[in-house]
Amino acid sequence: MNILYCSYEDLLKRISVIEIRLESYKKEKELLVNVSENEKQSVIKVNDERISYMTYLQEIKIIDSHILLHEEELIRLKKEKEKIDTIMSGLEGTNESVFYYRIVKGMTQEQTAEKLYMSTRQVQRIEKKLENSIMAC
Repeated sequence: MNILYCSYEDLLKRISVIEIRLESYKKEKELLVNVSENEKQSVIKVNDERISYMTYLQEIKIIDSHILLHEEELIRLKKEKEKIDTIMSGLEGTNESVFYYRIVKGMTQEQTAEKLYMSTRQVQRIEKKLENSIMAC
């Protein structure tokens, strides 16, 4: 269960932050493009400031790179989420409970064991079995 985030909930928060940032970059680019269409000169006025056309083009290029990076990150995070959802749907009983508390809630082995009235060693064994079955897929 080598997941990059502390919990599934953290992953969902990260996806939502990336989506918000992506939308923000797209709106910023749209505003800049609208400014350039209105002002076809070597100097462009943006927010009461004048900038050179080259600076303007560089700004658009930077925003495009941010958009691309955020889109790629969003795709990666959503694939990770789908993988966890698929694993979760195939589990039941104690395995599902251990997976839920460890991955979805981000609890420690000790907290999970306490919640499920087990020993920490039992949780470790179940996790090991889960890891082996996940790796076999």
